[in-house]
Amino acid sequence: MLEHIAILLVLLYSLIHAIRHFKHISLEQYLHNEKSTGLLLSTASAVAGNVGAGTVVGIFAFAAKGKGVALYISVCYAAGLLLTGLLAGWVYRRNHALGANSFIDFIVLHFGKQTKPIVWGAVGCIFFLQMASQLLALGSILHASLDISLGIAILYAYAIVTLYMLSGGYYSVTRTDLLQFGFLFATAVLIVCYFQWEPLLQNLSVLYTPQNYGPVFILGILLFFAPTAVISIDNWHRVISAESAGVARKAFFITSGICLFIYLAYTLLGLTADPSVKEPVGLMKQLFPKGLSFFAILSLLMAVVSTMDSTILPLAAPVCSSVKSNRLLAMRLVVWGIMTGIALVAYFLGSVITGLIAALSSLVALFPPVLTALFDRPASALALQISLPASILSSLFFVTVNEEYAFLVGIGVSFVLYYGISYLDLRRKSTQPQARPE
Repeated sequence: MLEHIAILLVLLYSLIHAIRHFKHISLEQYLHNEKSTGLLLSTASAVAGNVGAGTVVGIFAFAAKGKGVALYISVCYAAGLLLTGLLAGWVYRRNHALGANSFIDFIVLHFGKQTKPIVWGAVGCIFFLQMASQLLALGSILHASLDISLGIAILYAYAIVTLYMLSGGYYSVTRTDLLQFGFLFATAVLIVCYFQWEPLLQNLSVLYTPQNYGPVFILGILLFFAPTAVISIDNWHRVISAESAGVARKAFFITSGICLFIYLAYTLLGLTADPSVKEPVGLMKQLFPKGLSFFAILSLLMAVVSTMDSTILPLAAPVCSSVKSNRLLAMRLVVWGIMTGIALVAYFLGSVITGLIAALSSLVALFPPVLTALFDRPASALALQISLPASILSSLFFVTVNEEYAFLVGIGVSFVLYYGISYLDLRRKSTQPQARPE
């Protein structure tokens, strides 16, 4: 009973805070918090957003199945957050120079408006998979904790996140993230404090020895996992919504250390679990004192809300950019549509790990166009339009065949096609005769 009351009170706080601003919020507040997010709120948002339910459930599941694999994933992604801080100034200045309001706008403004459908479709496909994994993770937790069917649990999760998202937008996100960050950090501290250390210390090699995953998969993580944090659209959105480049840089430097601690806490938890266990709530309830057991489900509920709210808005923004009137209403309708699509994908996804591998393997397809736009290099719209769908489809195909190779296949197809076609296309354009002015 105490657990259900605590969950209800925190949910009501977040929803009431968001609903309070339903009528009085401006479009710029809804989308970017007026690009004035300070260091404290930027850090809380970055931590809460990068400790999503899919992330911690994924790390837990990788630790249960692959043991040392989870350590590599945790360290590499924390290093990616540090890299985001190092590049924050560049990202901030380039976005503001182009007048971009989102990650998708940034790429489209560099490559040309004709690329917008392809870019949105590619980014949407990738992050639909990632957000579906988050929603499925939350659904699995509610399913196990409340003893309801998985379909009903996903429906509950969808209703909670959608209502929260439709109301206050990024303005409410940055404020409620402070509470969510507190629960996430406190839960990680509880895991470390109550963890049974003796069995692990007697067999310490299990912490860094990978199992059930081959060297190709490990190589893909070590080489390419860190940069995915930089091009994650929610992190990009946090950088350009900060009040300055310096604030964004400091926020991600701090976030890197805090997230590493939280990731390692869930790695420890997963090392003690049977590979058949798919979510950590049950183990956390056994580990924590009875009066603190509500932290188990509540922290992961906070995690999924925080991650999804800061990812959906950058997806919705480009769709509404051409709307001339009632843009805030249009944004909310698009947010509702995206959330409905994500819920449907979550219902049929089947596995959190499969969804995360599919999303991250596809995300590497964005590396070449992002590098081109970030460093202001000559752009080939044709190369982007061919390489993005081809590399994403290749990655998704290999997830169904052999998921260990999906990461490297995605990056290989992306770089070969993009730079090969770009070279030929730009060379062709340079040899075409220039029209003489009359």
